[in-house]
Amino acid sequence: MSLFVGIVAGLGCGRWLLVCTAFGALWAAAHFLRRGWRTLAGAAAALTCGLGLGYQGETERQKRLDDLALWTPGQSACVEGRALAGARPDAIRVEGWLRPQNSPRKGAEAPVVPVLRGRLRLSLRPPGTPPRAGDLVHACGVWQPPFGHFNFGAPDPWKAVALEGAVGRLRTERLVFKARGVWWTPRRLADDLRRRLSVALDVLPAERAAFLRATVLGERTAVSEDIEWGFKAAGATHALSVSGLHLAAVAALLFVGLRWLIAGAPGLAARVPPRIVAAWLSLPAVIFYTLLTGEAVATWRSALMAGVLFAGAALRRAPSLAASIGFAALAIGLESVFWVQDVSFQLSIGSVVALALFATGLGPPATPSSRSFSRSIARWLWRGFAATAAAGLITGPLVAHWFAEVTPAAFLGNIVLTPLVELFVVPAGLGGSVLSAVVPRFGWWLLWPADQAVRLTLALARGFGAWAPVWFVRPPDRFETLCLTSSFALLLWAWARLPRGRVRTQALAGALLGLGIGTLAFGVRGWRATHSQLVQVTFLDVGQGDAAVVEGPGGFVAVVDAGGLGEGFDTGARIVGPFLARRGWRHIDLLALSHPHPDHAEGMPHLLERFDVKQLWMAPAAAGPSAEGPIMRRLRALARGRNTPMPVPAPFSVEGLLVEPLGPWQGDRLEAPEGLSVNDASLSLRLSYGGRSLLFAGDLEGAGELELAALPARGRSPRADILKVPHHGSRTSSSPALLDAVDPDLAVISAGRGNRFGFPHGEVLARYQARHVPVFRTDLMGAVQLRWGPAQALAFQCVRSCLTAEARARDAGHDGTQVE
Repeated sequence: MSLFVGIVAGLGCGRWLLVCTAFGALWAAAHFLRRGWRTLAGAAAALTCGLGLGYQGETERQKRLDDLALWTPGQSACVEGRALAGARPDAIRVEGWLRPQNSPRKGAEAPVVPVLRGRLRLSLRPPGTPPRAGDLVHACGVWQPPFGHFNFGAPDPWKAVALEGAVGRLRTERLVFKARGVWWTPRRLADDLRRRLSVALDVLPAERAAFLRATVLGERTAVSEDIEWGFKAAGATHALSVSGLHLAAVAALLFVGLRWLIAGAPGLAARVPPRIVAAWLSLPAVIFYTLLTGEAVATWRSALMAGVLFAGAALRRAPSLAASIGFAALAIGLESVFWVQDVSFQLSIGSVVALALFATGLGPPATPSSRSFSRSIARWLWRGFAATAAAGLITGPLVAHWFAEVTPAAFLGNIVLTPLVELFVVPAGLGGSVLSAVVPRFGWWLLWPADQAVRLTLALARGFGAWAPVWFVRPPDRFETLCLTSSFALLLWAWARLPRGRVRTQALAGALLGLGIGTLAFGVRGWRATHSQLVQVTFLDVGQGDAAVVEGPGGFVAVVDAGGLGEGFDTGARIVGPFLARRGWRHIDLLALSHPHPDHAEGMPHLLERFDVKQLWMAPAAAGPSAEGPIMRRLRALARGRNTPMPVPAPFSVEGLLVEPLGPWQGDRLEAPEGLSVNDASLSLRLSYGGRSLLFAGDLEGAGELELAALPARGRSPRADILKVPHHGSRTSSSPALLDAVDPDLAVISAGRGNRFGFPHGEVLARYQARHVPVFRTDLMGAVQLRWGPAQALAFQCVRSCLTAEARARDAGHDGTQVE
């Protein structure tokens, strides 16, 4: 534990604070050692080592990020390296060297862009034959950075760089095989066997085959959304992929089966105890299954724990769950110090600690009088309840912190779904697929019961998805999560492990005190958020698209556009919805769509389905075939199905916050004039509060901007302090007429990094620069957040860095902050 505390501190400490802390820890270690307190001395020494490891890891990560910053999205590059396991025709992972194309030869002047070594994801278009693990490949194409989306409260997009050594993505049209990999390496054998087992499952219906591939082989991409939602509502998402519990079940069944077979061979059993032989044989099998299923961190944790237990059994040592957990956590943490910040590592270690160290001590002990069949069943059920409760209490705050969700049916879901998957689906599916790959005519003997178990599992999952709620909650912050998690751990430890007496009473009192502090801090923070008198507007990083969330006084929430990237990435489910959940909102007072283009509208259906939307505003119909396309029809159908009003947009006010549509107008009606394009018919909205205003201009182009600029002739004014730059900064927008009419002090551009359109265009940026208007860009700065109130200056912050816009805004008299 001290080592991990040191690693976390080392990752966040500056150099001088780190040196002072390390010297203090070393002094404490020496002091404790002189006093004979060896345990405390060891803890202090481990803390010092953790500080060094964390600081070294952070230094190496920053060096890699500095090198990546010198690369330009969209530039030409070439990669040469070994293919990793799990390659698909359209997604190939390669580990090797990435070089800018046409870089100087050796001996020439050094290139400005550094050569990088790491992992790269290749997108082969059109899809071709994927390489096998270990094949040496070469490809050239267009490079894009490895980062995800930078949004407030979301998981750190730099994590892929730190954990996996990712150096980007490459779009290529041709893949050259330079050398085939050695066939007998463990990863190559595991990759080949995975392909054969996946093919063997094709005899089943597509949906059930996809579910078996997810639970047995770790291939989760083809599982349908309703099944994913059902497992989420049941609090059993971990059972949907190859988790540590899957591997533990496979390892236990393998060990028991081998011991039974060896015990049935009298000659061998008489020479060597079956338990020892089974342990030695199970050890490589568990490691190979970890390679077969994709080497997830939870699977490696379980494999390392099983390895310690099997090695102890082979060496005739008493099993120690605490030692196996500690070894697994230490091995994974030393492989990469950044795992301690990863949600999968935290949930995996937390759940296994709860199951192994706390749940086993809950409930009545076994006695001779309780060995009857009925009492054994009751004790087994009690242990299931205890395990579910212990794991839920330890991981619940972590799940709420990372995902802003609470699943009240998790207790029942883990009792129903998890045993069904672990004890029936996985063993029968794995055995049936292996048998089908070796002797196809006999594989159905095990695949048929696996198929029936999957039928039942999917039916139950759909039932949970239909009836069990998923509550979006305001997530606890780090301090609150630490208080709640540690307090629940102390509570379970005192209840399960300590005998009745003074120490137990004090531990329980300390646990209750910690729960009270965490709950009070959480409640105060939530009360302040719902009673704020400020307006906060967050322009989310949704890639090449638009999405903004407005939070106003009295808990008012509006969403203007919701982005859309296509290719199966739902920005509503992956970005906008989670942001609202992290802020603690379950409702949306106003959901506004500027115009029905995918990069603004594709994320909206999820918001209509999952949130309580009070009213939906949509752009007036424009001439053209896309005005009432599939997106608009789907939104209207969802709104009618959920009884969501769809009024004609009209001005309204909430506690001083004025929301008013500014166009397009047809006479005195909010309607698109004949001949306007879909972009020019964008619904324009202005927010006014506390003496400041913000204009959402959609994707207006020349004609639409001229109409907006002509509003003073209709007795209206488009003046705004802050302008959401129309059409992502395209050269067809931000005309001088619009800028003269709006006269903004600040501007925000929502665009995707390295987008294929080249947004924002240079001449548009020059127009704003000529007017001394600071420009904030989501492609460079990540999400941008603006906040102001009646008696407070305009403040802003960016997930990455506000760069030069911050300096210009400070010169203009605004208060800026930034979040690195």
